[in-house]
Parts: sequence; structure tokens; C-alpha cells
Amino acid sequence: MVAYVVKDTTAASLIPLIKANVNTDTRIMPDEWGAYNSLSKYYQHSRIKHKSGEYVRGIVHTNSIEGCWALLKRGYIGTYHKMTKKYLQMCR
Repeated sequence: MVAYVVKDTTAASLIPLIKANVNTDTRIMPDEWGAYNSLSKYYQHSRIKHKSGEYVRGIVHTNSIEGCWALLKRGYIGTYHKMTKKYLQMCR
């Protein structure tokens, strides 16, 4: 996993980072966040529709990334207690 501190979650902020860090032969499995709409131009992808109560469809799921965020949150709450933008970007 590669994570960045971003100023916002718009396509203009996210898509260049995704393209710079993810091979074009990678299959992406995003949720329905609008910023991901243009990913189909660059990658094979299948979307999970959380708003419709869908969390897994065959091999398509977002469990891996949800697990990564859970680890980050546990570290934040249980160990570090506070993370600033200045230092969070160094955790790569």
C-alpha cells in the first residue's frame, strides 16, 4: 500500500496519484466514490456499491483497503494519539 496526504478527495487530486503508483495492468476495485469514475479509462475495474448494501461480489471487494485503514486508525488511536500532516507523509 502507498498512502499520501491529499488536500482533497477530488478526481483531480486522486487520479494522478493512482496513475503514478498503480500499474495499468492492475485490476482496481473501488467503491462508488465519484472521483473514481474516470478510472475505467486507465484500468480494468469493478465497482462495489456500498450504498446499495453490496460489500462483496465474487472476488470483487474492498476488504483489503478497509483492513489497511483499520491498521492506520488503530495505530493512531492506540499508539500515536496525534498525527500531523507534517509527519504523516513520512510514514511511507
